[in-house]
Amino acid sequence: FDVLYRNNNEDEEGYIVCIYHWAQCPQRQQQFSAKQQQNYHQSFPSIDTPISLRSTDPVGNRLSKYHSNWTEISINSFVNSTIQHGYHIPFHTPPPVTTTPTPIIPFSDEQSHLIDQAIQDLLQKEAIEKVSPQQSQLVPGFYSSMFVIPKKNGGVRPVFNLKKLNQYLDAPHFKMETIREVSLMVNPNDYLVSIDLSDAFLHVGLHPDSRRFLRLKWKNQVYQYCTTAFGLSSSPFVFTKVCRPILEHFRSQGYKISAYLDDWILAASSKELAMQQVQQVVDLLQHLGWIVNGKKSVLNPTQQLEHLGYILNTQTMTASLPLKKLRDIRRSIKQVLDKPHRQSPRVIHSLTMRIQAATFAIFPARLYTRHLLYYKNQMVKNDRDWDLPRPLDKASLDELNWWYLNLQKWNGRSLLPTTPTQTIFVDASNTGWGCSWKTYRAHGYWTTQEAAQSINWRELKAAHLALTTFQVPQNSTILIRTDNTTSLSYINKQGGTRSLPLMELATEVWNWCLANNIHIQAQHIRGIHNNIADMESRRTFFKNQWQLKPKAFQTINHLWGPHSIDLFADRTTKLLPKYVSWMPDPGAIHTDAFTIPWNIWTRPFANPPYLTNNNSCTPLAQCNLVSLTSTPSVMFSPIIDSPGNPDDFSENSSSLTTSELDTLRMEIIRAKLVNANLNEQANQDILDHKFAPTITNKMYRKNQLRFIDWAYKNQVSFTDFSGADMVNFLASMRQEHTLQVSTLKTLRAAATHLHTDSSSISTNDLVNNYLDSIIKQAPPVSIHREPVDMTPSLAYARTILSCSTTSLKPLQQKLAFLLSMAAFLRPSDLARIPFSSCNIRPEGSLTFQVVAPKETRKKRRIIKSFTVHPHNTDIELCPVRCFKALRDHSSLASRSDDSHLFVKSHIPSQPLSSTLSTWLHREFISLSTSESRVTMRSLASSRALDKGVSIDNIVSLGNWASSSTFQDHYRRNQMATVDFTSTVLSGSFEDKFFDASDTLD
Repeated sequence: FDVLYRNNNEDEEGYIVCIYHWAQCPQRQQQFSAKQQQNYHQSFPSIDTPISLRSTDPVGNRLSKYHSNWTEISINSFVNSTIQHGYHIPFHTPPPVTTTPTPIIPFSDEQSHLIDQAIQDLLQKEAIEKVSPQQSQLVPGFYSSMFVIPKKNGGVRPVFNLKKLNQYLDAPHFKMETIREVSLMVNPNDYLVSIDLSDAFLHVGLHPDSRRFLRLKWKNQVYQYCTTAFGLSSSPFVFTKVCRPILEHFRSQGYKISAYLDDWILAASSKELAMQQVQQVVDLLQHLGWIVNGKKSVLNPTQQLEHLGYILNTQTMTASLPLKKLRDIRRSIKQVLDKPHRQSPRVIHSLTMRIQAATFAIFPARLYTRHLLYYKNQMVKNDRDWDLPRPLDKASLDELNWWYLNLQKWNGRSLLPTTPTQTIFVDASNTGWGCSWKTYRAHGYWTTQEAAQSINWRELKAAHLALTTFQVPQNSTILIRTDNTTSLSYINKQGGTRSLPLMELATEVWNWCLANNIHIQAQHIRGIHNNIADMESRRTFFKNQWQLKPKAFQTINHLWGPHSIDLFADRTTKLLPKYVSWMPDPGAIHTDAFTIPWNIWTRPFANPPYLTNNNSCTPLAQCNLVSLTSTPSVMFSPIIDSPGNPDDFSENSSSLTTSELDTLRMEIIRAKLVNANLNEQANQDILDHKFAPTITNKMYRKNQLRFIDWAYKNQVSFTDFSGADMVNFLASMRQEHTLQVSTLKTLRAAATHLHTDSSSISTNDLVNNYLDSIIKQAPPVSIHREPVDMTPSLAYARTILSCSTTSLKPLQQKLAFLLSMAAFLRPSDLARIPFSSCNIRPEGSLTFQVVAPKETRKKRRIIKSFTVHPHNTDIELCPVRCFKALRDHSSLASRSDDSHLFVKSHIPSQPLSSTLSTWLHREFISLSTSESRVTMRSLASSRALDKGVSIDNIVSLGNWASSSTFQDHYRRNQMATVDFTSTVLSGSFEDKFFDASDTLD
């Protein structure tokens, strides 16, 4: 979107806008009569005129005066605290403050006069306040500059430059309701209204402790903001967060309402309902302290409304760009085309961003700007100068010419969602591609040039080949299911700029689709579920995959040609432009030459496969063709496609790549199930389990690949190896990698799963005797482990304050440490805590659940519930207090209901996993012990035992199978603490004979 800054006048204050308002679009107004225009802009009679900003009730921090009204609709602690006390800026690093700021130096006398006016306006609105000289010296602050710039439509706008201050705070990631969300709530023939809030950010106050960081000095006077300011990177988040309870209130009553900062839109099924609902919305907004801008609001329901820069039409259910915007874009394109040899990267970037911002209304906006963006990126990368003029390349000029000629033609896009009518599954491997559609399948090899491309390119090419192979109907929407996220992105985003080959291929795909009026969408499918396409892509023995040497064909064509068609070929082996393939092929004009008459072509070329299968005759005899060989065992016959044996290999085979090993492994597992005569559903259920991304499966995969690689090199059967083969494999692995016996047992278990008779290996005496001998050779291990003093770790945890202003990462680290100590949790347990399961009970304890931990019950996954009590004597070691701080952290305000408790600091939508273990060892355990393999679970449980907690309670909380498991594997100090020396050896004693029979008397 274009970013505009409204000027400061009687009822406006600079803030981000993503719309062109009605008053700024005279072309659209000409479509209505003067009376209609008047009705379009006017408010309802029942709605009061907005309070003047020059009245005794200014806009600055206005919501705080209505904080008691907010408690009627909001229970959110952040919202209510911000409304009442102001927004407290959560700096990750304290900004440097000073008492001697550099004064603002205007560029001219006119600039000085304009800044004077801007500051007076902000003072009248109580958005800023004066700071006395004594206070500015007593309380140092962070100072920023202010200047004014001209507006496109005349006038000037003030800019408060907070760029440097923003470096000291993390702007939270959150989702704003864009035009896409609006399109989902609008139904055909709905009536629309829009509401504009005056001086949006100035309504929300700034906490007194944070005001000193938003200071400026002008003409020897220091000022500081009392409200959130445009330019502060977290202001949009705060504003959106504050408005959310209002939206939720109306949505709970069935209102279709959306808000993008200060621009609100409401849709209703009838004009009367729209009028009734907008009245209720405006009333509540004013009840909460907001000032509604009646001049810029469209409160008269209409079926065509401009919102966020688009014209929404509910009668045609389309979104389009205003005519003024179209003319501005075409004018800018024309200016570049007039001087194609002197254009800077900055100009090209600005133009392409304006075009791409119109994607919602112009379908191919992204597709035909990729070369421009790629060329711009290359210029900046090579020259490191955004303003150095350079000539544009041909591809970029072609895109600009396309836009200049087609912009008006493509303006307008349907708001109705497209539902796929066809689904194609695609996959690619190192050797070929495969796909399936309905009951049809197709596959093929890569050419030498294609095989040299990246796997991402091949995955996208597989989608391209699938589309052109199957006769999918035109005017349809096709869903492409792929397990490659990069090709998925290049399809859904109409290309990209990271890779030129991928960009060009994506353009080719989309051009074909547009030419055939086909819309495509891509959706991810896990590899284990993409069975058919995966199997087709990995076929390594195509009986029809051959080609006469091109030089030999040229001789034949010269003697008996010219030939018009190659009857037995595919896209990689064709010797003529026209060809017939055996299987569905993207370039073939027919499929299966044996099913069509050959005499319809002039001099067809036939070079069918020579197979040693003489079970049936072929149609070749009907064409008076005879075999070129006199050997009766070799003749033309129908091609019978059968899968190769995965256990076959060459005697002089070299090492396989990891991808090839993995392919072989999956084929072995699938073949084993096929031989078991299971039905399709049973096969799928077992495959889903075996290929699921669990820790056990990942470990088995790694070790199975080791075995397959060893067996391949040593010519050992993958599925019918002997006990001696297993011993040789284990001995080889032990020698190469110096593996411990526990790892050798894991290797045996993994390889055994590939065997056709797994029990014959798991119970094999030779294998078991070999492992026993290794165990007996191992050096003895100490059963005693010294106790660990956790004081350094606990002291460090206290230094991380349990408050919402602490940075997200250390706060999560502290909570992970406290929960693992208080509940004996593994790092994997911490990663499995859903945020929705965490609750604070009335007495102050924290309850949560661990979903699918390591433990199982009768081989079924379980859910473990935990209760952690508060630490009343040491609040900085209280896990409940730390949880509350994390729960209320501003960086996690947009957390979804299905998120995990611990998430990535820079991407809160993604959960943490192995990082938790690294945190605990690096930040806490390493402070107390140098042991590398010690766990928090062992340290915490042993510390509890030392503090007098019974073993029964420890075993119950830790969910150990028995107390002996805890004693053998987790308890730190297992040495006896009783002084047996003094007890047994103390005092004098006599060696008396004791006869047990004496007790019978």
